[in-house]
Amino acid sequence: MACLEVRCRSGGSMSNSFSRQEWFVLAAMIGLEMALGLTILLMHKGIARHPWMLVGGMIGLGVTAAYLIWGYWRGSRTDRRNIVLAGATNLCAVGLLAMAGEAVVRIGATPSSQGLSFAQIRLVPQDWKATGDWNRDLLHRSPSNISYFVQDSLLGWTVGPSRRSKDGLYLSSREGIRSPEVGIAYSEVQDLPRIAIVGDSYTFGLEVPFESTWGKKLEEQLPVPVQVLNFGVDGYGVDQAYLRYHRDVRPWHPDVVIFGFINHDLYRTMVVYPFVSFPEWGFPFSKPRFTLAGEQLELLTASLQNPEALFSVKSVAELPHIEYDPGYDKAAWEYKWFHRSFLVRLILGWFPRWPDPSPHASDDNIAAVNAEILGRFAQEAIDNRAIPYLVYFPGRGDFTGQERNGRDLVFSALRQKQLHYEDLTPCMRRAEYRDLFNEGHPHYSPKGNAVAAECLIRFLRNGLARKT
Repeated sequence: MACLEVRCRSGGSMSNSFSRQEWFVLAAMIGLEMALGLTILLMHKGIARHPWMLVGGMIGLGVTAAYLIWGYWRGSRTDRRNIVLAGATNLCAVGLLAMAGEAVVRIGATPSSQGLSFAQIRLVPQDWKATGDWNRDLLHRSPSNISYFVQDSLLGWTVGPSRRSKDGLYLSSREGIRSPEVGIAYSEVQDLPRIAIVGDSYTFGLEVPFESTWGKKLEEQLPVPVQVLNFGVDGYGVDQAYLRYHRDVRPWHPDVVIFGFINHDLYRTMVVYPFVSFPEWGFPFSKPRFTLAGEQLELLTASLQNPEALFSVKSVAELPHIEYDPGYDKAAWEYKWFHRSFLVRLILGWFPRWPDPSPHASDDNIAAVNAEILGRFAQEAIDNRAIPYLVYFPGRGDFTGQERNGRDLVFSALRQKQLHYEDLTPCMRRAEYRDLFNEGHPHYSPKGNAVAAECLIRFLRNGLARKT
């Protein structure tokens, strides 16, 4: 009733329209609220990133507040009364909307990988207990995206031997290599030249059957008989692909090794906990992390903990080497008094903080660490009497003009080290890029895999000719 009464006038009625002055007052109050909200939001997101926006918010706050104060003190008794009534009406409406919004968010919030979400927006702060429970449930249910993985103390995770994914699309050999059948033994073939391929999901061939992967296409289309061994594992960074080669591939003594990477792999190299940096993946594992001491690579994570140990710690801050993970923001996991409101948590989650640049994952650091890893791989392959190929596989962003800063920095670092690499982007651009990818997904379609194989064959022919 209070909201209705504020529009009543002595000798007037609810049907009376606003005067011009009342409209100005109401606009000023709305402007004041918007400026106040913008200022608070910018303080939450981080003042240092865009200080001019904060200055704009403060100016708007000052101008609207000054107008209301000036109008109140200069106005007549009736004007002052109208200003008070207009303000009460506005505050009442805002309060009712806030109460309705709070109720809707509380009713509609659902559990997610790091706490609660509403309409696919994660409510802040992130909840470590909820994160642990969510990932333990993933391990228990073992959905298709991780059902063929096993935890690995060096690599974080890898393809398990003789595995079949829950959806039946991915199968592995006795050696934990992607294969056309469960449990076959690639080691029984001894009389063919071997090509080993290492990398991420693009190398593994995610979202397509084994027969459509570019590795299998290579095996079928090369002019000489070869055995292609697919050591790719989805989700890998450059660091994991290198360690997979170092431990698992070298004993096979392949004649050629193709090291495939994409732009995102370069950032994965800097991550320690995918469930912190990439919670949407659903990978409940930690991963290795290299750093540089001068020009020497050092592996921080000599032996990775299993998931049960990881999710048993009391807080995310207790995870080993969490400070090296660029996705970790200490403030994002801290509960504050204003987080009692679900509506506030939703708004702050909708407009997340600008993360402070990590000193361990600067652009220069990303380029230096990845280039050093790729250089070490190339040298080890040569020492093992194999021909190494560093191959960049383009993603959608390479065709749509999306910024690829990490790729360009690493390319530059590789050139400085005089390390040759192959960029498949120009060759694959000959096809319509929309046909190269599975619709609605980031990975290559069967046609995209076939085009990648055709591009690779050009320079592989010369390498195999030298080996044979």
